[in-house]
Amino acid sequence: MAPDFADRIRLMKSFGARGREVLAVFIFVCILFPAAFGTGAGKSNVSCHGTLISASDDIVSIINNGSKNQTFCIEGEHRITSPIHVRSGQSLIGTTSNSRISGAVVLSPWHATSTQGVYYYDGSYASTPPHQQTQFAKGRANVCYWVTTYQDDLFFRTSNANDQRIMRVLSTNEVDPTQPVTTPGQAVTAGEAGRFFFDYSNQRIYLSLPNDQDPNNATVDLAVALNGSDDDALIFGAGQSQVTVQNLFVEKTMNYGLFSGNSWTFKDVTIRFVHNVGAYNISGLPAAPASIDDTLFTNNGRTAINAGFTSHISITNSEMSWNNIANFRATTANTGSGQCDGYNDAGAFHIYDDVGTNAQPAVIINKLWSHDNIGDGLWSDGGSQYLQITNSVLNNNERYGYLHEISCQIQFSNNTLYNNGYSIKNPDITGGGIEVSDSNYATFSSNLLYDNYAGFAFHLTFQQPHPHMTSNQCLGGRSDEDTSNALKYNQVVNNAIYNCSGDTSIGKVWGAGGTLNSRGNQYQSNHYYLADSTSNWFSDANNTGNYVPQNWSTWQQGNHDTQGSLSVGCTLGGKSKEQVLFSFAGAGDPDHPYAALTFDKAGNLYGTTQMGGAYGQGTVFELTPTSSGWSETVLYSFTGGPDGGQPTGNVIFDAAGRLYGTTTVGGGGSCNLGCGTAFELTPGYGGWKENVLYSFNGSSDGRAPQAGLIFDAAGNLYGTTLMGGSDANCSSGCGTVFKLTHGGSGWNHGVLYSFAGGNDGASPYAGVIFDKSGNLYGTTSAGGPSGNGTVFKLAFNSWNESVLYAFAGGADGAAPEGGLLMDAANNLYGTTFQGGHGGYGVVFELSPSNGNWQERVLHRFADAPAAGPVSGLVFDNAGNIYGTTMLGANLTSCPSGCGTLFKLTAGAGGGWTFNVVHVFGHGTDGFKPTSNLIADGSGNLYGTTQAGGSHKEGVVFELIP
Repeated sequence: MAPDFADRIRLMKSFGARGREVLAVFIFVCILFPAAFGTGAGKSNVSCHGTLISASDDIVSIINNGSKNQTFCIEGEHRITSPIHVRSGQSLIGTTSNSRISGAVVLSPWHATSTQGVYYYDGSYASTPPHQQTQFAKGRANVCYWVTTYQDDLFFRTSNANDQRIMRVLSTNEVDPTQPVTTPGQAVTAGEAGRFFFDYSNQRIYLSLPNDQDPNNATVDLAVALNGSDDDALIFGAGQSQVTVQNLFVEKTMNYGLFSGNSWTFKDVTIRFVHNVGAYNISGLPAAPASIDDTLFTNNGRTAINAGFTSHISITNSEMSWNNIANFRATTANTGSGQCDGYNDAGAFHIYDDVGTNAQPAVIINKLWSHDNIGDGLWSDGGSQYLQITNSVLNNNERYGYLHEISCQIQFSNNTLYNNGYSIKNPDITGGGIEVSDSNYATFSSNLLYDNYAGFAFHLTFQQPHPHMTSNQCLGGRSDEDTSNALKYNQVVNNAIYNCSGDTSIGKVWGAGGTLNSRGNQYQSNHYYLADSTSNWFSDANNTGNYVPQNWSTWQQGNHDTQGSLSVGCTLGGKSKEQVLFSFAGAGDPDHPYAALTFDKAGNLYGTTQMGGAYGQGTVFELTPTSSGWSETVLYSFTGGPDGGQPTGNVIFDAAGRLYGTTTVGGGGSCNLGCGTAFELTPGYGGWKENVLYSFNGSSDGRAPQAGLIFDAAGNLYGTTLMGGSDANCSSGCGTVFKLTHGGSGWNHGVLYSFAGGNDGASPYAGVIFDKSGNLYGTTSAGGPSGNGTVFKLAFNSWNESVLYAFAGGADGAAPEGGLLMDAANNLYGTTFQGGHGGYGVVFELSPSNGNWQERVLHRFADAPAAGPVSGLVFDNAGNIYGTTMLGANLTSCPSGCGTLFKLTAGAGGGWTFNVVHVFGHGTDGFKPTSNLIADGSGNLYGTTQAGGSHKEGVVFELIP
């Protein structure tokens, strides 16, 4: 794995001037973004040596007649009507990006109805009788909602990367997208798109797709029953061991995607759109665990994985999302009554009666992302014992992030849980962060919890009675419902818990049985971030069945968190504050935006991407708001030749609507890839036309401009170059500040100041700003007496430089890479990438005083929950400061942290209160933000991340304060 960004910069700087040259030319070209979570199947040109199965071959016959230990190399899509039977030791390897095994048939043609956007199908498959699952399993609980029981699901695909489940409704009227959904147990969610009604009586299927799409222009699939008696499994291997499934989509069937035996391996697999269970009967052996790696389980009707009464299962780098999408709820009443109880073996992964040992846990989960499941992110139950769950993210699940019920000996550490407990399909369901119910000997350490349902951050719950207490001796039950020896010896240690509302959100609740300490449970050394320090955030219990609300003082007096801390300020994350406006797709489209955005007068957004476009050398793009989201237009694709390439700075408008910016490479000069350009884009009837204003030659005029440009009142342009200029102390030059003057014959370039690399500074990454007198201000990332960077001023007209502040590299900060912000009193604000506590950077203020400038550090970053700012700052209307960090916080999705949005709130007496308002790297919200933020007229903030998003190529986001 690539070293993290901070380590790379430290390494580069150790190389001196040559390091800066390498950094400038390549840092934005070859960034290796940290691996997040697995994305499943879809890889191309996978190596495979075995029996080739092409898309036109009979895959069922070939594999069913195969032998043990045989390898099958599978190309393309295979729609099957009977199960594939595998044998021990076989390998099923998809070699193409669309290698898939599907249990669905294509429905066509579709006929328009009189209702706009609604179509119907009346072909042969519309006469299929309904297939229904009225119980969870034979003899098990009844299914609560009728809509859940129907197994013949519908899907549509507009491209290989856009395959979606369609929401079932139970009336023709509801198919109309303008009408409300009234089917019990159903709701519009992001897990499904469109609507359909299967009218079995009249043998028609009615359908509407998003945005009134014509289904004849898409592929519409119907899951059908497989021929055979093997429980409708696409791949059936009960009793068969050590089977490998790799790089395959396994999808669209009624009952099971895979029915496995012992010690199977899943690598780069996507298991989706199965009405019942994605992967059933997963189990391993001590010497050969079942292994699930880089695998995606999504949109399965009941649960992603069934692995009850087993052990030796390893899950790594995988994802579980939108499982139980069919909304399986149990009922003690008749099937379809709508009188629902709770979930019954539904959601992402219900770990049931899986028992291991201290040396070899039953289930090991590391780097799992479990989100948006209709149920729990993870649920251990039924006497499960010895589990290990680490470095995972559990978010946006309908009930709990993690439910640990009547189980023992779990190690649950370094996980992030947020936004759990909010209704998705079931308004009567609530939950929260972590619920420990009648379980023993669990350890929860170093986890981050925030924005979970109000009043439910972390609970130890004592129920009396509780069924199945004799399922494992570790529970101490003398009879089936005896909990007298339950909820004992649990440790909650060194966690960070944010909570903004709701009493008794932390501690022991429900039931008699005495205090936490009397049962050997401990909350110790936890760090709480709460709305105030006096409310009853905590609870303990007594022997009379009542739980006792407590404030922080009383909580500590009860010998809880005596080494812990409470801070006022609870807004880490901030539910629904950050939203992605656009995800870059790559593959010829723009990708990896590094710079800030710019608004035009109509509210459209403009920016640059450092990669992508028609030539892979970056773009200038426009985003236009529409009723269905933001629409992207590529205004210009750089070629990397004379026109420039790989822009990392923002663009700005002139009064005539032309855009101006810089590129880091291209143009001409003595540099291998070109020394960079300053350019102009002019709109016209045939599109936008580029004009290179200046092409840097890489010598005294500068090279590799990283930042954008600014105008003066006369229409002249100003900017910086990272290198070039004086080479007295830097082999490739220490950087410049330049001016472009518009003359009658074009634009004339002049160097205002050339950095020498000594006390005056070196290597300006950011651009410059003006004060009211026309003086210029900026930062250098290196140079100064200690070599840790400077803040400088260039006096108007003479352009003589003075260093306002030289960073010492300690608590005051080091290596400023972002630009400056000036307030009405001419105070300057900025960030440093390094220095401060542990080298994680600072936010600083410089104030003029008697001819000198005094630095005041407003905040020192400390890795968690934020670190490594490389951008500048922005004020809101109230004078608060917002910014981004590129690193820190979510260490689960990104090894060095995915970055944050933060806020500094101005207080009385000149003090500032720091809060993280969003942590990146959760889902498709992006990660590694490096751009400045900009504000609209309503005070909403906009920015970019250079990676992440739906396609992992970066996003444009909005923050609503």
